[in-house]
Amino acid sequence: MTLSLDDQKRLLDKIVVRGPGSQKYLMVECRRAGLTLRDAADRAGVHVATVCRWQARDPAFADEMREAAREARAEAWESLPVERPHVPWRKDCPVCRAKVVVRTAPGKIVFWRCGRWPRCPWASWRPRHPRNCRRCGGPRFWSHSRKSVNCDYCRANSGTLTPHEKPP
Repeated sequence: MTLSLDDQKRLLDKIVVRGPGSQKYLMVECRRAGLTLRDAADRAGVHVATVCRWQARDPAFADEMREAAREARAEAWESLPVERPHVPWRKDCPVCRAKVVVRTAPGKIVFWRCGRWPRCPWASWRPRHPRNCRRCGGPRFWSHSRKSVNCDYCRANSGTLTPHEKPP
């Protein structure tokens, strides 16, 4: 059974260990729960530089800390939402009406940019909705989760939609 990061952090609040090596054990558990090195050192009651010295002197402790941090990163990565749904989007720039192109930033992050770039500076992390806003006539954009549509000018929100619904 895997616990969420919040549950793991709550459990760490209850851990009280005493004796030789207790601070190192607590450090490893804090890293496994996803805390940064600084936060884990604060929780254990030692300075970050002390932890770095411990890691330099004890390769086994350094390996445990590295493995615990790797496990926390892997769990955080697995808990990220899956792909966003594909939605219909308008293929013209809201500024100059030129063709919009889809680009990929480092890390496979998709964004939309005007095809006339750099002459037209428009770019967005969110795809443009096929229809303009009813209230102000400005462009509407899908939310980051692709579940709702918002107008950035008049702040009108069309509520939660599914990508397969017809645009209003």
